[in-house]
Amino acid sequence: MALELATNKGFPCYFVEEEAKYVNYADDQVREVCRLVGAPDPEVRDPDSSRTAEMLQLCVYLPKEDAGLYLDKTRNVDATRWHPYFMDITPKGGSKRLGIEAVMARYSLDPSRTIAFG
Repeated sequence: MALELATNKGFPCYFVEEEAKYVNYADDQVREVCRLVGAPDPEVRDPDSSRTAEMLQLCVYLPKEDAGLYLDKTRNVDATRWHPYFMDITPKGGSKRLGIEAVMARYSLDPSRTIAFG
């Protein structure tokens, strides 16, 4: 679905695999987010390889009001936003939030005294 959205609708998508991170194309929004987090501009590559790769995370650069273009056609994923330009797509139940909650529970950490970043 992300591949079709990226190629047919012209939305940038940031693909995160085990050994690679890349975008189908980098526009001003992609470059702005990279500057915001202190990262270099991502490698631009044909996303066709994503058809066979195990995808760990996907960032779909869609405005909030257009999120349904992607979410209405997908299953078994979670979507979160920390920036208005894009949404993070992860496998259902595989989000950073759930991992942090598991660590807090394991070590009896008080959420009000816990911080996560990155």
